[in-house]
Amino acid sequence: MNYKKMTNKNNIGLLTNYEQIKSRERVNNHGEVLTPEWLVRDMLDLLPRGVSKIQSRYLETSAGEGIFLVEILRRKLDTVFRMYNKASDREFFTIVALCNIYGLELLKDNVEVIKIRLEMIVKDFFINKNNMTTSNIFFDIIKMILDINIINMDSMKFKEPVFDDDKQIMLNSNGGFIYKDELARISEWEFDYGNKKVKRIEYYYEDLVNKQKEEYLLKEQEKESVKKSDNIKLNEDCYIKKAKKYEQVSFLDNLNTNDEIKSNNKIKNIEKSILNPVRIFESVNYLKLLDLK
Repeated sequence: MNYKKMTNKNNIGLLTNYEQIKSRERVNNHGEVLTPEWLVRDMLDLLPRGVSKIQSRYLETSAGEGIFLVEILRRKLDTVFRMYNKASDREFFTIVALCNIYGLELLKDNVEVIKIRLEMIVKDFFINKNNMTTSNIFFDIIKMILDINIINMDSMKFKEPVFDDDKQIMLNSNGGFIYKDELARISEWEFDYGNKKVKRIEYYYEDLVNKQKEEYLLKEQEKESVKKSDNIKLNEDCYIKKAKKYEQVSFLDNLNTNDEIKSNNKIKNIEKSILNPVRIFESVNYLKLLDLK
C-alpha cells in the first residue's frame, strides 16, 4: 500500500474542503487577508539570500494559511537537496530547516491547513521530485515538529483560545475571546550537526517576546549613549574653557555636570534578565525525536 500517496490525496481533499468554508463574515470577523503566491515569491525575492539558508529562523505571528511559510520551506529544501545527496543527510537537514520555521495562528482550521501544506512540501521533495525511500518514522517526526512549531495562539495575548464543538472561538459575556489559563509555549531547537542530534528547549512565548523587547531597549540605550558621546566631542572646546588651567577634568565629570545631556537622558537603565526555560529535553539522534513527545 502506498501510504504516502494516499496521505497526499487525503490532504488535497482536506485543503479543497477548507477553501469551500471561507465566508465574508469570517473574513470580516478575523481580518484574514489571503496573499497570492506570486506576490509572496516577489516579496521573498527582495530579502537577502539568507532566506534560503537551512538554519535561518523565521516566525510568522499571524500565519493565516501559511503561504509565506510554505515558500520559505520550499526555498530551504531546494538548498538541502542541492547540497546533500545521502538520504540521512537530506532527512536530518530537512528537520533542521523545518525546526527553524514557526507559525502562530489564531484560527484552529488555519493551523491544520498550514501543517498539511508544509508536510506536502516535504513529501513533494522526497517522493515526487526525487523518488526517495525515507526512514520508516521520518514523516511521523515531520508531523511531530509541525505540531510543536505551528501553534494555535493569539500572539497578542500569548494564549490559546478556547473553541466550541463547531471549532468556533468561544466568547465571554462582553463579546471577547475566551482563552486557556496557561500561557502558550514555543520551542527552540539546537543541533549537533556532526552527530545528527537534536535538542529541544521549551519557553513561554511571552517570556521570549519580553526578552526581545529588553534587547531592543538595550540597543537603543547604547545608541543614545553613542549620540551623547558625539555631542560631547563636538562641544569639547566649551568644556575646556570651563575647566581650570592645567586641571585634568574627567570625561564622566563633564558628562554628569552637563544639564543639557542630563535632560536628554530619557531611556532608563535596563539590566539584562535571565530567560528561564519551561522544559529542556535531552539531546537525541534525529530519528529518536518521537521519544521526546
